[in-house]
Amino acid sequence: MKKKKREQNRLKQLLAQIKSGAILRSLRFQFIITITLVIIGYLIFTLTILFVDVEESPISESLIAYPVEVICDSGVPCVDGIKLINLDDGSSEFIDAGHFEPITMRFSPDGKIVAVGSGTSLRLYNAVTLEPIFIFDGEASPASWSPDSSMLAVVSGGYGSEPYGLHILQMDSFHAEQITEGLFVSRFTSWSPDGIKLLFSTGERFYDGMDIFLLDIQSSEVTRITNNSDSHVSPNWSSDGTKFVYASGEEKWNSLVIQNEIEILDIIEIDVEYIGRPEWVMNDERIVLFVQENGGSVLYMLDPQTRDMISVSDKKSIAGYDISADGERVVYLTTRENELCIFDLVSQERTCLEGENPFYWGQPVWVRS
Repeated sequence: MKKKKREQNRLKQLLAQIKSGAILRSLRFQFIITITLVIIGYLIFTLTILFVDVEESPISESLIAYPVEVICDSGVPCVDGIKLINLDDGSSEFIDAGHFEPITMRFSPDGKIVAVGSGTSLRLYNAVTLEPIFIFDGEASPASWSPDSSMLAVVSGGYGSEPYGLHILQMDSFHAEQITEGLFVSRFTSWSPDGIKLLFSTGERFYDGMDIFLLDIQSSEVTRITNNSDSHVSPNWSSDGTKFVYASGEEKWNSLVIQNEIEILDIIEIDVEYIGRPEWVMNDERIVLFVQENGGSVLYMLDPQTRDMISVSDKKSIAGYDISADGERVVYLTTRENELCIFDLVSQERTCLEGENPFYWGQPVWVRS
């Protein structure tokens, strides 16, 4: 009886609350709280998507590109287009070049733009859609991209016949600021890892009496690094930005100089007629360079501590080469054999691709995926 009476009293209280609207107000309050929490959760999710940086696609260590050679109507070799090869699965893609002959290529670090140079102009393409973006008129080469892909160092002028010019091309406006005028400039330039400085070599005579200069991108101030009777070319920053290496010499370019912005750290003499394009590899523990040997340019890897050198290109003369982003592999093209090969700097294993037909003086490159 007592239990039944308690239930009747509870029912009466519930009816009284319904009549007074207390339960409805409570339900409305809970509903409002629930909706508010849902909206806040949605806003947090949306803001996370908008403001958290999306990671750039990583550099592909398996995709290479090179200009394809055909025989033109005149009977001389010319470029038919660009071929991309995936070294992992062997798949490939051909890009028709039309009337434009790509000789040198440089893919931006963010993988969005490919800069292609020829004997007539420098062109920028969307690396995904291959739609043209910008044309830099006149003979020019894409020297090097800034690490953040916002700028491209461009070297213009005829090859050894007329003075080159160094330009910094801004990607947001396509405005090209001319840095040098009336002087020859080597197309092998090098950005500091932080992207605020650019090393380049220039002089009054092509590859004779040239010196190394340092451009401060923010202030546009140019500082001379070398100043003697020798010629100094092809500077290259180390990956940690603490030093750089370049080729040097007077009658013969047979010295490698390692220095920082203040002083020379080491000079390595090599018994050859000519050294070109030294580049740091393998976490700055080795240097890849080519030397003039047997009438051609042979690719080597040097240990700067022991001075030991091993042949990368199997003593064969090369036309061009490129180093993978991790500094552990080299793709190169031989001139006489017209072979396209990949050399693993760590394992020292060499693989030459069969059935390929690269342009005999083209530049193979590693490509972002």
